[in-house]
Amino acid sequence: MKKIGLISHLNYPLLSVTVLLITVGLAFIYSASYQITIETNAQINYSSKQVVWSVIGIICFVAILLYGYDRIMKLSYLIYIANILLLILVFVIGATRYGSQRWIQVGGLVLQPSEFAKITIIITLSKYLSMNLQNYRSIWFLLKAMILTFFPMVLILRQPDLGTSLVFIPIFFTMVFVAGTPLKHLLLLIGTGITAVPFFWFFLLKDYQKNRIRVFWDPNLDPAGLGYQAIQSKIAVGSGGLFGKGWLHGTQNQLNFLPKRYTDFIFSVIGEEWGFLGVSFVLLLYFLLIIIGIYIASKSKDSFGKLLACGISVMILAHVIINVGMTIGIMPITGLPLLFLSYGGSSMLTAIISVALLESIWVKRKYDY
Repeated sequence: MKKIGLISHLNYPLLSVTVLLITVGLAFIYSASYQITIETNAQINYSSKQVVWSVIGIICFVAILLYGYDRIMKLSYLIYIANILLLILVFVIGATRYGSQRWIQVGGLVLQPSEFAKITIIITLSKYLSMNLQNYRSIWFLLKAMILTFFPMVLILRQPDLGTSLVFIPIFFTMVFVAGTPLKHLLLLIGTGITAVPFFWFFLLKDYQKNRIRVFWDPNLDPAGLGYQAIQSKIAVGSGGLFGKGWLHGTQNQLNFLPKRYTDFIFSVIGEEWGFLGVSFVLLLYFLLIIIGIYIASKSKDSFGKLLACGISVMILAHVIINVGMTIGIMPITGLPLLFLSYGGSSMLTAIISVALLESIWVKRKYDY
């Protein structure tokens, strides 16, 4: 009877939007990797692999829903330490691809600990902030939260993975603001961060990351190199017009002009093949997902759930802004996936786990189990 009650209390709009996003993602991962599979006679079917990751994600979804977000709170610091150890382990045994050392291979599975670090820090910050709300006006309250956030962020930046590390910034500021930190403290921290930009530029950013930022301002500085992706992406999105060229019929996509199109640039494929109306539909789904997340935060029965839902919502929003921004040329190319749509097992698991936590918060507000 408890399981039946649990199902009846689910937030079905949230579930529906999630299923739609995953379905759109699978369709366009197939389209984006269709010619690659044919031309190379590859045994890897990226859309099929993404289905497998989605199924694993569904299993995690059910497990989290049955276990409950409130019980996960008790494990938050252990989860945090485990993720930190994985991030350190990446430097020891991690696989290197495209000049970055981000992945750990376990048998046939390839995991990216930096993806899990995003949801890990949201859970950990939610625990820390909710347990210390009485100290929200203290500068030490803010500094401890900052240390919890920036330790994994720096490890990720050294992999290097600029895109993922950038997501930590809006997560941190949103969550400490929701926790009640005075605005003057946040402005002081922002000012300090701005003065630290030269340090990041000269000591933390790799040369290719600096060049990406330079090329962002003018892709024609290196049109056949670092600027190539940005140029081809804008051509793909712009050529889609109002209605698009049709699924499997995008020329930039199918003729292999667009690199990394089934991962970082999946939005460009959607823009070319579904056009303005198609990307508007996708952005509407993300808008609904974020609004539902904020609504769940407002209805949470405890501060931990409220902070958790806010953190997840801003994480999804940051992914959309950064990924979509880089595909249309208003943000630097950082290699950040579009949650639910881009190919990637760790990214898909992180996205589905996030939705599972939102559902758990929603269910628990009226149905305790």
